[in-house]
Amino acid sequence: TEPPDDTPRRPRRVRPSTRRYTRARTVLLHEVDGELFLASAREQSIFHLNPVGAGLWQLLEEPTSAAEAVEIMQDAFPEADPREIAQDITALFRDMRANRL
Repeated sequence: TEPPDDTPRRPRRVRPSTRRYTRARTVLLHEVDGELFLASAREQSIFHLNPVGAGLWQLLEEPTSAAEAVEIMQDAFPEADPREIAQDITALFRDMRANRL
């Protein structure tokens, strides 16, 4: 047997989808004391948006893919780790789809 390879492994790349999404028409944006919330009558739910989520919601005014959103957010936050941005945006799209937002 060979000794274990101690070479650091590259983090797994997140490949955001190129499928285009837009806001659900049944979801409304509300601002309360400077905080942003999405209200879904269909799901009878309220969702708090952090700054990245609020930015993504603004982008979704027009059809936008996760890949486009990642690129825009990486340009907006050049000091942030691009892989982390890609992971966050991918997770946000997944959560928004799951909650029909």
